[in-house]
Amino acid sequence: MNIAIVTKTLALTGVTTHIMELTKNLTMMGHKVYLFSTGARDKESQANLALEPKFEKIGGIMINIPFPLQLTKTP
Repeated sequence: MNIAIVTKTLALTGVTTHIMELTKNLTMMGHKVYLFSTGARDKESQANLALEPKFEKIGGIMINIPFPLQLTKTP
């Protein structure tokens, strides 16, 4: 089965920990897991930048999409 997970960014939070554990278990069961995200929230942090390769190492497939990081107000 193909499974899509969508998150705006990856950061050192419980949400990312849950995504990683879920992905690991689903791929072990033979599923393909796709993560749609802009990637690391903090582009200056090596720990944050390491999350994407870690996700791919456990079998996930990263799809970078250009989520807007700030909402703009409409007049």
